[in-house]
Amino acid sequence: MTYKTEYVSMCPHTHKQEHIQLNYIAVMQGRLLIGYKKEGWNCPMKQDCPYVERDPYHLCPVYRSAPDSPF
Repeated sequence: MTYKTEYVSMCPHTHKQEHIQLNYIAVMQGRLLIGYKKEGWNCPMKQDCPYVERDPYHLCPVYRSAPDSPF
């Protein structure tokens, strides 16, 4: 199961609140829901962001600050 959300946080690149699209997937073991995992994001500043380029996993600081659960 995938949950698509929007997350807003302060962006160190633009120095203002930025919105990113964020996907979470439900992590299940058998029939038990054991949690969520952030998977996939999109930001309109992604191409120009020096933070994404410098990050070893090419992740956005706003994405990194997003909660681990969509709820």
